[in-house]
Amino acid sequence: MNYINDVFWKKRSGFTLIELMIVIAIIGILSAISIPNFIQYRMRAEYISLIVNLEHMMDAEDLYFLENNTYYPANGKINIKKGKSISIPGVNYSFSSKKHRYRIITKHKVNKKKKKTNTIDYCYIKVWPSIDFNGDGKQDVFNYMNYTKNGVRKYHHKLIRVK
Repeated sequence: MNYINDVFWKKRSGFTLIELMIVIAIIGILSAISIPNFIQYRMRAEYISLIVNLEHMMDAEDLYFLENNTYYPANGKINIKKGKSISIPGVNYSFSSKKHRYRIITKHKVNKKKKKTNTIDYCYIKVWPSIDFNGDGKQDVFNYMNYTKNGVRKYHHKLIRVK
């Protein structure tokens, strides 16, 4: 009889099922709180990375403009597809577009009117990001722009969110 009491009433070490379920519930609650925050921080970091890339590209265009009095490529465009790397020799800039699609559009226009000559130079960098930053379900488009008229800057590194 002593043997049966030892088997059934002996204190066992380990966790009960209720304790394990409480721990799993706590882990579930903590993950439900942290995962949306992680996604939000990741999107914010992606947005800042996009803006920094645009700043670097526009700075390279500014340096080219200061040296050559026109943007690169003169009256042309460069398309950079998602997942491609490109080296832009005119502005000494190497660029890797892993997640977004870019287009650089430049224009140098000279208008001669009677006694006055107007020169207009502009550079647009258009971006179609792979992430929907504003959450409206539509493709976001960003224009980053420099605009110079008669040597005077009208817009300098102006970011325009199209959609």
